[in-house]
Amino acid sequence: MNKQWILAIICGAGLGMPQAVLAEEFDWPARKPGQWELQMKASKDMPAMTVQLCLDAATDKGMMQMGMGMAKSMCPDQKIARDGDKIVIDSTCQVAGMKVAGRTEISGDFQSEYTMVTKADVADAPEGVNGTTDVEHKARWVSEACTGGMVPGDMLMPGGIKLNMKQMMGMMESLGKGPQP
Repeated sequence: MNKQWILAIICGAGLGMPQAVLAEEFDWPARKPGQWELQMKASKDMPAMTVQLCLDAATDKGMMQMGMGMAKSMCPDQKIARDGDKIVIDSTCQVAGMKVAGRTEISGDFQSEYTMVTKADVADAPEGVNGTTDVEHKARWVSEACTGGMVPGDMLMPGGIKLNMKQMMGMMESLGKGPQP
């Protein structure tokens, strides 16, 4: 995985994921249970990366809580608001020794699709990594039943790598860094 993808994933984790939010009072829409296809594009020069995600209501809520806990320490300056039919997040975060300032706009119904567009400026980026990044996440609901033996919490990455978000949340909790609603 090259440095540009690593930066895009860091920015996405810190700024663009709807569950990575400090404002606990914000009423996030729940994603429809089932299988989702998530496509992330980090720049015009890079191919999109596609991930499959299997969700149920409990897993979606757990991922939200985990993200909120992470955001408390990573993004002390964060404002979330509705602007018409969009959710807008303005954030300043400390991620892996870098200061990441950005804006994320999220639109969609969270039942059939949603799109997140993040524009971020990165200070103190590693050598060879562009200090500015645009990341677009497009998600679409695929089906009520998850395919390929996936169970709620499973995320199928490129190359066939399967991670389970529920297991990752459990490991973080056992290390004292778990969801803290």
